[in-house]
Amino acid sequence: MHTAAVCLFLLSVLITYVYAVVETSDAPLHMAHCYGVMKKRTTLAKTPASAIQHFCDNNYMWMKAQEINIKRGVPQTAQTYIQHLYEGVVNRATLKQRVRRKRQAGDPTPAPTPKVRKEIRMMSDAEIKLFFDAVNSAKQNTTIAPNKYDALAEMHTGITSLSAHGGCNFHGWHRVYLHMFENALREEGPQFAEVTVPYWDSRLDNYMTGDKTRSALFSDRLMGNCSGQARGGIMRNGWESTTGTITRNCGTDGPLLNDEMVNNITKQTRMREICGEDSNIDHDWEFHHNGIHRWIDGQMAILDSAVYDPIFWIHHTFVDKVWEDFRKNQKRAGVDSQTDYPTNPTVMGAHELHLPEAALGFSDLRVIDGLSDIYTEEFYTYDPSPTCVDSTVGCGSKYLKCVENTDKKIDQSPFRCVARTLKEVEEYEAELNKPKPVECARVINITLPEYTHNSIDPVQNTFCMNGNSDISQWVYIPIKLILRRPPDYKSYGSYPVNGGKLDTRMGDIYSPSAYSNVQRYLRTRPEQPATYDECLESSDPTNTIYVKSVGLNYAGVYKEYAIMDKRLAITVATAYLAVRKPQSPTDTSVAILHAQDSCGRVCKPVCKVPGTEIFRPCSGAIKVTGGKPLQFGNTFGDAVLGVFDFDTDANCPQVKTETIIMSFYCDYGTEWFWPSVDPALKNEACDLGNGCKIAKSCAAAQNCTNGEVIECAGLCHMYAACFNQKLMLYQCRRGERYLKGRGCVDSRTNPCEYATTGPRGRREALRKRRNTIQRTKKINNNQYK
Repeated sequence: MHTAAVCLFLLSVLITYVYAVVETSDAPLHMAHCYGVMKKRTTLAKTPASAIQHFCDNNYMWMKAQEINIKRGVPQTAQTYIQHLYEGVVNRATLKQRVRRKRQAGDPTPAPTPKVRKEIRMMSDAEIKLFFDAVNSAKQNTTIAPNKYDALAEMHTGITSLSAHGGCNFHGWHRVYLHMFENALREEGPQFAEVTVPYWDSRLDNYMTGDKTRSALFSDRLMGNCSGQARGGIMRNGWESTTGTITRNCGTDGPLLNDEMVNNITKQTRMREICGEDSNIDHDWEFHHNGIHRWIDGQMAILDSAVYDPIFWIHHTFVDKVWEDFRKNQKRAGVDSQTDYPTNPTVMGAHELHLPEAALGFSDLRVIDGLSDIYTEEFYTYDPSPTCVDSTVGCGSKYLKCVENTDKKIDQSPFRCVARTLKEVEEYEAELNKPKPVECARVINITLPEYTHNSIDPVQNTFCMNGNSDISQWVYIPIKLILRRPPDYKSYGSYPVNGGKLDTRMGDIYSPSAYSNVQRYLRTRPEQPATYDECLESSDPTNTIYVKSVGLNYAGVYKEYAIMDKRLAITVATAYLAVRKPQSPTDTSVAILHAQDSCGRVCKPVCKVPGTEIFRPCSGAIKVTGGKPLQFGNTFGDAVLGVFDFDTDANCPQVKTETIIMSFYCDYGTEWFWPSVDPALKNEACDLGNGCKIAKSCAAAQNCTNGEVIECAGLCHMYAACFNQKLMLYQCRRGERYLKGRGCVDSRTNPCEYATTGPRGRREALRKRRNTIQRTKKINNNQYK
């Protein structure tokens, strides 16, 4: 008996001290396929890297949605309600019957008068109130659990995500979904019979000067505030949902829409040009629409929770309006918009769910039925986006003002409408209410000072995981960030003094160009990465680097940031990311980590080689499992103490680097660094990133033999070696190259085997060699240590 008690005690002690191990992992093969597809479609100099990264994150989550969401479940009452809304959508038989009747001469059935959807700021106060009241009525209507609004939102999860995203069904699916939402609002009472869902043309906010988040759209007049818990306006005192409190972090990522993006859609005449495998990425309407989801952030940035924020509806109504403008252009070009559908309708979606005869997901409609003209002929139509011709007359809305058009790449008009800030709206109203002299007949346009952020707003996470919001589900791990001085930060304005005179010839005292020994490693690159239209921090001496974890075997995203001194040639900071907490010693959480700045430029992940302090390029994926040693904190405080040792000397804490297994290097390069696999060649070769392709499938590469060494095709100075059944990238020292069977050898006596026939061939060989050295020398010079 005594022995049994001792054994139980020892067992309890052992269980108590089983800690979690954080280790690197491979990116999922499907994600590598996505990066392979995107690599064919664009470059990092053409498209902001964070947009590509977000697309492939979302694409992976679409593919995993059914598996991850299987436990969410929808109550039977909600399923019945959704089925009822299905029936409210024109079913396929009725759809075809109406189309036939329309084609028959002398059809006696009068067509209904379609209702008009307007830009939300062009609606009257009464129309805005009616819409807000209808939405809140559905939100508070608990006759369907948890409420009618959330029941409808649940349709945007699970297998539906595969049908509604990643291909050309995106357009028709969301068109019908909007129609269902509008019908649901009208069912809330006879007073809502005429309610319509307005659209949000975010170009009106994009072309504001100063801080876009100050738009009156994000105030208690309209859609509620834009930072932290969303409340005010349509949000009233704030909303709760099955994904937790509705939050927003506006302006931390993603671009608002601009004229060029919209014009790239509306000028096309075939569906294959704006969606699917054959579309140009600049003309992909779903790809562009993603930016608004990221710009709002919070629930909006996550596929399964976006609909819980009501701003989803007015954004997607504008997406539908632009698609309708495209369809009008089709008709002008003689294209039948009801039958024009691509033969390759997906980019990385589920091909079979986007085929024209596949089930749309509503009633018995098919994908091709989403292209019917009946929606905009009988149910709704769109007012044009606000325009103006004279700054003294205005735009016809207190929320908009008419200003000089300074960006005429697409719109050649001398004036354009832009959003007002809330303060400008209040000043405008005060001016209107002033007693006016009899001779004053025109509205005065008010000029107010610019409004900008004086501080960085906190990032409010939802802590939502698999439909449950609670911080106790998450644990924290430390991440190191390394930032080189951004190429667009020209001068700090602090110069050396030589011989009593200010010397500005070589830049400020922190500039790499002032020091040849630093400049050789941090030379300005000839090609710069693409950014969003307006880089929010281009003149600020600090740079905000946002870090994010995205669950790969759970549905959950966590976001935070570090403020770094971008005056310096290179600087280092520590950030902390939360991931899913393993539920047992044998449980494993898998996530991929990202880092980027607010301009859309991403940072490259590098991981610690086990048993060393050396960091090498890696996928950014990690696994958190049970075991020793402790490498995460159950709370943020635990994670901090895991990095800083106060026990040895509380007055001078020491840094413990063993808990940091991943760093991000923000070097503003344009090399494609993500592991990328061409789906068509997935069984033939694998791209490990940083230009290293190996003659082995990625599936085989994910289970290599320890000690195995593989050369990188086309790269003489880099190779891959298997450690702990994972391939790690290695770089020979300067002046050396990798030679199979011999390792790193002198490159002068063993030159790279490029074609050197004739003078042109020799020049090309030298150029390739210089480029290869330039691309990989950062590893040699220990910039990741």
